[in-house]
Amino acid sequence: MPDGDYAHVIELHTGKKSVPGNFVDTSGKVLGQHRGIIHYTIGQHRWLGIDLPGKRYVCRICPKSNTVVLGTAEELFSREVFAEDFNWISGKAPAAPFRCKAKIRYRQPEQWATVTAIYCAHPSTKCARPSSSSSWRTVPSAAMVKGR
Repeated sequence: MPDGDYAHVIELHTGKKSVPGNFVDTSGKVLGQHRGIIHYTIGQHRWLGIDLPGKRYVCRICPKSNTVVLGTAEELFSREVFAEDFNWISGKAPAAPFRCKAKIRYRQPEQWATVTAIYCAHPSTKCARPSSSSSWRTVPSAAMVKGR
């Protein structure tokens, strides 16, 4: 991508044009129009193309409704993360919650978390729900790494 326009590359490879939709706040109130969901990423706060008071971040991207949810930094962060396809070294999920250090983003420092294995709808999917005293900046499809 010589010019950095990944949205254009997506349009070229899929043959589909980006469809404008609504920016909404976390309560669902329409704030304005966006250029198409392929132009935004979770956590983005610059180049949104909408003038709002205070800094707003992309908190969620909803392809089914073609909406981009904007919120404050506090609304972007979460104390819980739901992780699917967890790779348990022993081959099976632990029966009890356990404490460990974990991180979601490559450059994020490890944080103490309590991991609880929970039941998932699909029997072959392994899931875990870590919670932490710190807040996590999460993105869908992010990997969570357990530290020592």
